[in-house]
Amino acid sequence: MTPVLSYRERAASLLSMEMLPLRTLGEFIASTENDNEYQLLVGESMKGVRIDVHSMKKEQLAITKLGTSSDAVLDHVLTLLPPMQRQLLAVRRKADAHSRPPLPDGSRIVASHLTKIWTVAERPPFKAVNLNDFMERWRAGPRNREVDQRVGATDFFRRYLQEACEPADAIRVYSCRQSGNAGRNPHLKDLPECKVEALIDGNFLVKNYIVLFSWWIKLGKTDEDREAAFKYRKCCRNAWYPEFRECIGKALGEVRQWTMVANKLVPRQKRRRIFEELGNNSQDSYVGLSQGIGVASVEL
Repeated sequence: MTPVLSYRERAASLLSMEMLPLRTLGEFIASTENDNEYQLLVGESMKGVRIDVHSMKKEQLAITKLGTSSDAVLDHVLTLLPPMQRQLLAVRRKADAHSRPPLPDGSRIVASHLTKIWTVAERPPFKAVNLNDFMERWRAGPRNREVDQRVGATDFFRRYLQEACEPADAIRVYSCRQSGNAGRNPHLKDLPECKVEALIDGNFLVKNYIVLFSWWIKLGKTDEDREAAFKYRKCCRNAWYPEFRECIGKALGEVRQWTMVANKLVPRQKRRRIFEELGNNSQDSYVGLSQGIGVASVEL
């Protein structure tokens, strides 16, 4: 067992060293409780002691070569998390897209695909709407010619939600709940399920086409082929149903950002940033450039 040395014994041990390491001296001073004692030691007794500063410098250099501290590593990890999250979401979307069965040829949201009266019942603030007539008046944008059915569905839902309520801006308090959507804004109401069902019901995948004899005959040459084609359409419906719910949610999110103009909801006007012309009377090119970087927001 190492004997416990008194303060005077430890001080005498330090004074007996030919070269006193600065670290050893610092540890001794830090362990001294009486300020007067170590002041007396340093001021009087150690006048002739040689302090080894170089050994402390070597230790400092060794410390600088140590690995990064945990706090710095954590900060670096936190900076990497947001782009990683975005990448994971992008991978998830692509994986979901590849997992969905491709829709049959000719699958588009058009009025000619409707086989019955398609209406949304009145339920204030929602107005009663004949979606057959609404779809006849709806004109798909250029992006809707793409293969992805989600683009056309989102555009159609957005157009309907624009004038679904009376007053029009009442739609801003609604969102379409998704499966497991626990992080939704608590101040928003759920879009009534009857409205969600009515909107999705307009897609050809949920029609009871089997009652249409001519349609059934066109599914295939034999009953086995027709049965397989019909089952495939049912599979598409099950896979695409949650996708259309997401389309409604996306459309609602966009419409909530729109503004009221003449009692109608309209998209916010896009803005672009332009540079003002550099003044001819600028003192120098730097000042002229500084003036030019005074950016004005101009409505398109």
